[in-house]
Amino acid sequence: MDVLIDGVNLKENFGLKLLAVHYGSPEQKEDIIDIPGRNGSLDLSEVITGFPVYKNVQHTLKFDFKDGTYEQWMETASHLKGKYHGRKLPVIIGNKDYYFLAKISIDTDKINQDYSEIEMILDAYPYRISNHTSMEPYLWDTFNFEQDVVYDLTNISVPADVTIIGAPMPTGCVIHCSQALTMIYNGIHYELPKGSSTSDDFIIFPGKENVLSFVGEGTVSIEYRWGIF
Repeated sequence: MDVLIDGVNLKENFGLKLLAVHYGSPEQKEDIIDIPGRNGSLDLSEVITGFPVYKNVQHTLKFDFKDGTYEQWMETASHLKGKYHGRKLPVIIGNKDYYFLAKISIDTDKINQDYSEIEMILDAYPYRISNHTSMEPYLWDTFNFEQDVVYDLTNISVPADVTIIGAPMPTGCVIHCSQALTMIYNGIHYELPKGSSTSDDFIIFPGKENVLSFVGEGTVSIEYRWGIF
């Protein structure tokens, strides 16, 4: 399985062979109040957002590489640390359609005369983020029919109703209008000017059909970037 950091393939460029992966699960941010005289507790974790939010998650990657001498080991380790240690970068593990945004920590050990080990700890955003948006052509040769999504949300003639099935990551979207238009979403009317509009009100909720209704004349494009665990 390939691992790329900021577009660089670790096996091809550094000779790192992936040995093991610990794929962590993010811990939910909770706000639970224990009220005296009441059974149970009051869970306010989703009161503000309407959906769960998560802390960063840790993933661990272990590699080995052939060096032959302590000096070569130190040279490779120094190069890797200088390039990645302490930096926040996009990391691809396997599926090239998604990336982790993670701060990277590197440790290394000399295993024996010929081989050394590299351990990378990723302090990552809780979701893997799509490398594509709903306005970009999709690469069908890497498409996963069980979890990937495809949208054609460019230059839609208005009036129109657009349905987006929310991926696990709740996120906003950008609406690009050829003319001033009215959008109705979750029962609320938004007056959108010509050009691009970004707002936290345009949240695409996970696991549901999000219907955006557009009224007026012209065309609209919706820029939506999804994420999965």
